[in-house]
Amino acid sequence: MMVRQRRFRPERPRSAPLPELLHVLMLPHLERADRIGEFWGYPQSRAFAELLIDCEGDRTLRAGMGLVSLL
Repeated sequence: MMVRQRRFRPERPRSAPLPELLHVLMLPHLERADRIGEFWGYPQSRAFAELLIDCEGDRTLRAGMGLVSLL
């Protein structure tokens, strides 16, 4: 009998909902940086800030966000 391994699934930060993530990612560059800095300033939302920083570095995601803003 094969034992199935559980796949690692990173938990979504609980400090901010998905709509806030999309809102921040669609802000103009300087406003986005300021907002990420605000999240980084509070320990309870630091994981969310790190997620936003990772999204900033993902060119594919950033390109997709540009397409979403055209809708």
